Amino acid sequence: MVAASTLLGAAGEHYVMSLLLRHGFIAALAPVGVPNCDIVVTDDIGDRLWAVQIKSRVDRAATAAGT
Repeated sequence: MVAASTLLGAAGEHYVMSLLLRHGFIAALAPVGVPNCDIVVTDDIGDRLWAVQIKSRVDRAATAAGT
């Protein structure tokens, strides 16, 4: 069984990547095991390159309140 923290991390990475793609950036998940990088991002021309690290967490207070 996959740990809840692993699923939360993957969900956060995919969410951020979808936002980057919607804003016109070219984004891809980095291979598993790459240190300090979850998503590789470039602009549409390829002039700039960014390595992005994502940190996801659950707001327990909001979850308990049902929001």
